Amino acid sequence: MSNDLNIRFQLNGLNHDVNFEAHDDAHEINHVVIGGIGYSLQGDQEGIGFVKGILTQLPQNSIETLSQTGKELKARLWQEGAKDIHVSTSTHQIGISILREGETLDVHQTINEICTSFEQSYVFPDVAKKSSDYLRQQLAEGAYDSITDIETFAQVVTADLRQITEDKHINLRVKLPEVQQEESKKISSSEVEMKQQYPQPILVNSYTYKAPTDIGWMGGTQDSFPYEMKAGYLEQNPKVGYLDLRIFGVCGGMSEKDLAIINDSKEPAFKNPLSDGDLAYIKELKGDIEQRRAAIKDSIKNLDKAESIVIDLRNNGGGHPTAVQLLCSSFMKEGLPLNTIEWRRGDEFVKEDFNTLSPEELPAEKRLLEPKVFILIGPNTFSAAEEFTNNMKIHERATIIGEPSGGGANPGGEHDIGENFTLFIPDGRAINPIQKGNWEGIGIIPDHVIPAEEAIDKAISLL
Repeated sequence: MSNDLNIRFQLNGLNHDVNFEAHDDAHEINHVVIGGIGYSLQGDQEGIGFVKGILTQLPQNSIETLSQTGKELKARLWQEGAKDIHVSTSTHQIGISILREGETLDVHQTINEICTSFEQSYVFPDVAKKSSDYLRQQLAEGAYDSITDIETFAQVVTADLRQITEDKHINLRVKLPEVQQEESKKISSSEVEMKQQYPQPILVNSYTYKAPTDIGWMGGTQDSFPYEMKAGYLEQNPKVGYLDLRIFGVCGGMSEKDLAIINDSKEPAFKNPLSDGDLAYIKELKGDIEQRRAAIKDSIKNLDKAESIVIDLRNNGGGHPTAVQLLCSSFMKEGLPLNTIEWRRGDEFVKEDFNTLSPEELPAEKRLLEPKVFILIGPNTFSAAEEFTNNMKIHERATIIGEPSGGGANPGGEHDIGENFTLFIPDGRAINPIQKGNWEGIGIIPDHVIPAEEAIDKAISLL
């Protein structure tokens, strides 16, 4: 059985073929060590150089085996702009190391379930069909046979789907042991990897909020995105307010049915009564939503003496449109068009419009309409954080500073795939009423393009 790895990909219109061949000569110019085994990279020099450059950026614990290396390279090559990526190696079938004892993973059934869900729900039906055809082709060609564990399988399938769709929201994940909640139905999930956490300036008179629970997915901590915010004034210039927001947590959008259940409605239309556990969850969710909404308002109130405000979204990976709507409304007058989300529902599409809140929903005295606003963004800024930035930029309410954002505009929700996986499928797309488009695959381009870590200094200098 071979221990070799072959990677084929296209970059800037050129095809590259790079092979990892077991080799003991540490003095070989293209020698690499993976899991204690030496390999020689064979192929064209441009392709080898590109692959080696990515290898140097990978954490050692992510490339302990050749299969892991292939998986990591496939995902990173796609992120770096490579197309038509094919990775092949020969190890052994998917293992059961993190499945329950006695369980196995039916790869064919799992891929078919993924394809069915994707074709039924992905916002672009033609792309969904193309993607599922590609997965089935990969399956037939044995592309998944060399993977050694379930986590790697999930990441490789994610990379395959993203390669065809070029949609960074798509993500196949292994289910966590705890019960999965369903409030993510209309959440703009972020899967941008946090490569760097940008430091905060020293603040005075600050207000801090951190969600006490992780109810509804967008509550406390999910991967690298804790639901927390901090609002205060720069120590070096107390006239400048600073708001650091890490995620746009759900703070609205509960259904009329949910609210009726909470209020002990006896409406007979609710044919399937909820369990005590479900009812407790909905009530807890309502309480958390009210807390998050209040936290945003309290953060804004704490900045009401600022002459200028810096909003730091460099560490913000996205969230829910209701939070975007509330924060935009805090800096703009009522009734302005913000965003339209077009949701796919089977063969039809349903539009949901978001405008700045009415005076009844948010009185004028609770809005900060006069201070200048600067928004800091970078590669980690994604999804709902990009929508907020885009809304503020289009309405000429803010100056944007930093690096281009991640480029994800298609919200969606989680879908169960068998017993072991959930697949985040974007079933909606954002359409800005003024732009008539969105930032998918492009990101938000700052007014001042500089390294993200320097963005706070640039904002201060502009003041």
